[in-house]
Amino acid sequence: MVQLLKCCQSTSCSVTYQRSIWGIPDAARKVELEIQNETGDEDQPEVDPEPEINIELEGLAVTLWKRFFKEKVSATVMLMEKVGKAPKDRLCRKTVNLSYSALEQFLKATVHLLELIVEVDWVDSEVITLETEDFWHAGETSAKSLIEGAQEQPKSNGPLVELHAKLVTVLWIIMGLDMKSVKPLSLFDTTSKDSFMRDLSSTRPLSSDDVDKAIVETREKFLTRALSFTVNTMSAQSPHSALRREDSGNDNTGTMSDTSNNDWPAVIYTLAEQFGMDSDALRRHFVRELYSAGFDEIAKETMFSVHDRRALGSQLLRIVGQRLAFVILDASESTEHVNRLSRLPTQISSWIKSQDPSRLLRRMVPLSHTVDLLRVVLSVTPEDSPDYSLTSGLAESIKFLLQDEKKKFCS
Repeated sequence: MVQLLKCCQSTSCSVTYQRSIWGIPDAARKVELEIQNETGDEDQPEVDPEPEINIELEGLAVTLWKRFFKEKVSATVMLMEKVGKAPKDRLCRKTVNLSYSALEQFLKATVHLLELIVEVDWVDSEVITLETEDFWHAGETSAKSLIEGAQEQPKSNGPLVELHAKLVTVLWIIMGLDMKSVKPLSLFDTTSKDSFMRDLSSTRPLSSDDVDKAIVETREKFLTRALSFTVNTMSAQSPHSALRREDSGNDNTGTMSDTSNNDWPAVIYTLAEQFGMDSDALRRHFVRELYSAGFDEIAKETMFSVHDRRALGSQLLRIVGQRLAFVILDASESTEHVNRLSRLPTQISSWIKSQDPSRLLRRMVPLSHTVDLLRVVLSVTPEDSPDYSLTSGLAESIKFLLQDEKKKFCS
């Protein structure tokens, strides 16, 4: 709301909150009155109270959307549709007149603005009392002030505002994660596309919850890739060189904002739920990607948000196999390679040879971390699972690798 007030002060009249949206009285006015009471200066001229204006919070927010946000959002959508990815800094400046990082922050602010409109739409819109001065209205001008425009706003259509919030959230994710090969409008049906950028008070029918299967699959793919991009960006921005990917190049190096500033997984899960999707599959994918990138501690903490632990255990078992395949099959000497395989049961050695370590985002992981991961997999794998025998067998077989590592360390 601080941004809303700044816009009010710069484009309409000189305003002062009688009370803020949190119910806190105007501190500056209160201090001024206290000073006057203490000094008791009777020589000061009496000041007539300034005329007051009552304005609804929703009307103010909708007016801000129309005047300062709508046009840039529309331009951003068309730009992303054209290039099929997060546009580079040069295109952002040329088309939207904002830098890459500024556009990402602008989209974040737009999401918050639309969420505010949705929140106040479902309850009685809060009335804000503002003060104005007569000289602002002394001259004649064809343009209406921001406050006057806000007073004339009709009631917004909540579902239509929510639809716009989903679109801008998609744009924000694409920009924030510098995503490639994605067109934002592909996540919406024809009816939704026709509704974008219309007046927020429009009552035209919107699409039903029964969305075409192809669009559902497109949304699932987008959100899954967004989580993968989150982990990739974490690797690229990691202060530890061992956690960085060799192929973590970024076209917008130095312009993309730090992912630590935003909780991208939470944003993605929320958008999935708004699309009517089950976010648990996305949570499992994120945990798997974290382990694949070597962020084992973060992955452990994230696991608590997953409901289907059995399905997660099966996915993490493949991470264990890929890590072991790298340790055993990529041994520096062929004799060591053969020796390690010969010490494993046939079933386990065959399974390890079938794993592809190149699918890991980070292959150089301490063996102790893989042992801990195997314990996690064993703890979430029930005995009636087809993976239980393999998991328990791996737990026994991995001991000799630990012994070899200890011998190398001692020598």
